[in-house]
Amino acid sequence: MTLFSYEIFDAVARQGSFNKAAQQLHLTPSAISHAIAVMEEELGFALFNRGKNGVSMTSYGASLYPSIRDVLNSDEANWSKKFRKLQY
Repeated sequence: MTLFSYEIFDAVARQGSFNKAAQQLHLTPSAISHAIAVMEEELGFALFNRGKNGVSMTSYGASLYPSIRDVLNSDEANWSKKFRKLQY
């Protein structure tokens, strides 16, 4: 998994929607869905329950979320995000 996949996970968790996460990250909903599916395949379990009214974290997703937030709040992750913004 990449730092960007963690950012996608975080955006989906915060927004409760693939569409809203896609808007926030300037991606397509399909790209968000694909990234989450790849994460779920790598981990071997579902991270989100999908429904008509959006998504909610599974118990596995909820237990993983604090670790993902720790990574995203690390100095290295913050440097990487700043560098990526400079490229645009």
